[in-house]
Amino acid sequence: MSKSSISGMLWLFSSKLFPPIINFAVFTYTARILAPEDFGLVALALSIIYIISSFLPSGWQSAIVKYQEFGKREFSTILAFLSLSGLAFALIACFVISLNLFSFQSQVFNLAFYLMAIKMPFDAAGHTLTFMLVREQKYKALGYRTILGALVSAVTILSLLYFDFNIWALVLSQTIISIFNLVAVYIPTRKMLSWSFRWGLIKETWEFGLYNTLITTVESISTHFESFVIGSNIGKYDLGFFNIAKRLSNIINDILTGTSYDMSLPYLSNSQNDQQSLQLAIRQALFITGAITSPLFVYGFIYSETIFNFLFSEKWITSAGYFQFFCIAFLFISYSMINKTAIIVTNRSRLWFRVQMIIAAIYLPTLYFASTINIHAVLWSFLGVNALYFFTSTYLVTSEIKTSFYHYLKSLWPIYGALGITAFAAMYLPLMPFNNEFFNLCFSAILFLSCYVVLLLLFSRHFLSIDLSNKKITFRQ
Repeated sequence: MSKSSISGMLWLFSSKLFPPIINFAVFTYTARILAPEDFGLVALALSIIYIISSFLPSGWQSAIVKYQEFGKREFSTILAFLSLSGLAFALIACFVISLNLFSFQSQVFNLAFYLMAIKMPFDAAGHTLTFMLVREQKYKALGYRTILGALVSAVTILSLLYFDFNIWALVLSQTIISIFNLVAVYIPTRKMLSWSFRWGLIKETWEFGLYNTLITTVESISTHFESFVIGSNIGKYDLGFFNIAKRLSNIINDILTGTSYDMSLPYLSNSQNDQQSLQLAIRQALFITGAITSPLFVYGFIYSETIFNFLFSEKWITSAGYFQFFCIAFLFISYSMINKTAIIVTNRSRLWFRVQMIIAAIYLPTLYFASTINIHAVLWSFLGVNALYFFTSTYLVTSEIKTSFYHYLKSLWPIYGALGITAFAAMYLPLMPFNNEFFNLCFSAILFLSCYVVLLLLFSRHFLSIDLSNKKITFRQ
């Protein structure tokens, strides 16, 4: 990786870091105030919004990166298509909710839903503009503008908390951050847009856009369906604990895996015409993703109770056990994201959609049945399906690029060799000598990550060359 690639990754990482941290600050504060049942109510409303949003034609966003010949007219067409679709879906969703068709609805639930539904068109437009910046690899602009927007939104959110909005600060923060994120990415992309729309473009890229949309739809429904069935079958109280654990996992995943995914899409697209280059590019993306995400999820698994007690208070300690399931599941998810990218750039979206449909046809009924048993049955189902996604996507990628399962994954052994030794030491050595939980977490995290990095560099020296003077990382064949 060149100096510019590393700099770009740092800026992209920053753009992924600040908005979730601000959102998480609001979420942490309100979790200390609200009861689990109240928090579950908001989570249930959000899960319905995300399920509805999953039907948006998001596959055309990937076309922005895929088709390098696109220009102003094409960008503007896709932006208008996504924005209008988001607005239409939001209006239809609000109308359906106003009919009060579900037993779990209440006046508070409906109002929270209406307020958060506003975010749908803003998210659709903001994500489209983000793909434009990623395509042009303008990571510095993306990072700078997104951080600025997040800081402005923070002032608004803190003001709401100061005036005792409580649960509504959590609700309104969803929409406020979506609006400012859109403004943040519009400023550096406005010169790449024009007032034009060409329906013929949508038809010309129909197959690519449709199948990538269907892939995203199946993934999103599978992701958010568990919140819906827990809230409706088990109850909002258990959903509150579940959602707290999932939100913390999602923040880590969005920051780290989201960064590596956005970097890998244009990187793999540039290597798609040469199979040997594509093989190496995919292995590099896997290594980078694993090296970044794995230590944090493993650390979170080991110290889950201390983390939740410090962040959310003792009343949320039940969520710590749920969080451990998510830590394992998100390890599979992070690698599946890279596999999905490889499948997209090799034009196998249709095959992946069929595989997803088969897995979803198994998972969704299983998940619903598990929700009639207890919350732990749901967690085991969630873990199992993400493991299945990982092994299935890995098989498809290895078949496409004509390499063995072992050769494809062998670059990961230094990561898990280093993590295995570090985790063993963390579990059996006293790394929390202080009476203060914050100092204990900081001390243990520094020791854990330092030990991991040293061992990783030691174990990966045979295929990884690091030139610190030129800020360059080279992966050997």
